[in-house]
Order: sequence, then structure tokens, then C-alpha cells
Amino acid sequence: MEILSEEKQEKATEEKHPLSRSAYNFAGVLMIVCGLVWLCSNYNLLSPKLIDTILSWQMLVVAVGAWLLCVRNYISGGIITAFGLLLVLVDYFDIYISFERLILPLLLVVGGIATICIKGTEQK
Repeated sequence: MEILSEEKQEKATEEKHPLSRSAYNFAGVLMIVCGLVWLCSNYNLLSPKLIDTILSWQMLVVAVGAWLLCVRNYISGGIITAFGLLLVLVDYFDIYISFERLILPLLLVVGGIATICIKGTEQK
């Protein structure tokens, strides 16, 4: 009888907290990093270019990908994180990449690979 009641309590706890522990850890680490960047920015410990890179939309793409990795969505999270890191590096080092000639075809290839991988995992 105790085993059944413990299982019911665990299920009720899981229903109340749909996010995993790693998702909460990610949110906490993100808050700590944001606070440290803010402190370093206030005391001019980071270069303005680095601060602009950290507080850019490209870094937001990396954060979304990392979040997906934390909630165990490995394929989407890996692809989005890698793409975001590529965008951050391109922006930081001022590299010119043609969007129409390189990025769009690569997005199509990556999307196709992701579709195949996702479809393959659903059939198992």
C-alpha cells in the first residue's frame, strides 16, 4: 500500500513541476551570468565589443538552443546552439558571409537532417 501511495505522490509532484531540475539549473546559471556581465560592464572590465556580442540577438539564439538542450531536446537544441554560435563568431570577428549563397542552403540541409533524425526517433 505504501508503494502505491508513494508512486501517486511522485506523479502528483511531477505534474505540479513540469520542468526538469536541469531547466531550473539553466535558469539559475543564466541569471548568475547576466548579473556578472552587468557587474563587469558597470566597472568597465569588459570591452564594449564583447558586451555588445554578449547582449546580442545572436546570443539569444544560443541561449534558446542551450535551453532546449537542458530540457533534453538534443537534436533541435544542438542545431540551434551550433547555428547561434556560428552567428556569434561571424558577428564578433566581422566576417562577411552571404546569406543567400551560404546560409539559406545550409539551413535547408540542416533542416533536412533534423527532419530525418526526428522522424527516425519517432518510429522506434
